[in-house]
Parts: sequence; structure tokens; C-alpha cells
Amino acid sequence: MPDYRANLVARAFMTEAEREVYVRHNVRTLRGEYPAPLLWRMLVRYLFEYQYLGRALGFTRVEDPRSFFLSCTWFADDFLSTGVLESAGSTRSRTGSRASAPATRWTRHGCASQLGGTTPDDTLAPAG
Repeated sequence: MPDYRANLVARAFMTEAEREVYVRHNVRTLRGEYPAPLLWRMLVRYLFEYQYLGRALGFTRVEDPRSFFLSCTWFADDFLSTGVLESAGSTRSRTGSRASAPATRWTRHGCASQLGGTTPDDTLAPAG
């Protein structure tokens, strides 16, 4: 993971504001970069970029990294709503049908507000 190690070194030379900008630039929707046949590549890239929100790397002060990630990337629409992946807490029976699990509702929400910004965008976030 050379990129991860490089980020560990780089954070020591960046101000808090520079780290926040770096996260906002890297954690974004990838819909335009990956057509449907490349959905798995998009998933791998999302998994890689999610590291920027982790406490270990220390790049951001986002209080709820999962909500921020979901609200800024369309990940829920592309992977959860389509059934490619299941949200935590979802279960399947042996036949593959969904068993009772709490449903996740999604609403329109601007991801900038999670970082104290005021510019709304047209993305999704968990209702709550």
C-alpha cells in the first residue's frame, strides 16, 4: 500500500484545511468514470478511497465517515439499492430472498454540510 504510506507522510506536511480539501477531492462520485460493465473496478476504487475518511490516516474531522461517504458518492444507489451489495444488518435466507431487516431510507442531502460547508449538491444520505 505505497499510496497509504505516502499519505501518512504527507499529512505531517499539510495543514488541517489542506487535508480536508484533499479528502473532498478524493472522496467523490465515480459514476462518470466507470460505466456499468466496470462496476467491480469502481467498487475497488471506492474501497481504496474510503481510507481517507478513516481515523487511522487522520486526514479529516468528518464525524460520521460512513454517512459522508454515502452522501457524496451515490454508492448507495450504485451498490446497495441495486442489490450488488447489502447494507450492514441485511440478511438473506437460504433461497436468497431478503429476510426481515431494518430498511434504510435515503433522502437528498448535500455532502458539503457534513464538513461545515454550505454548498448543496444533488447526492444521497441516510435519513435520520
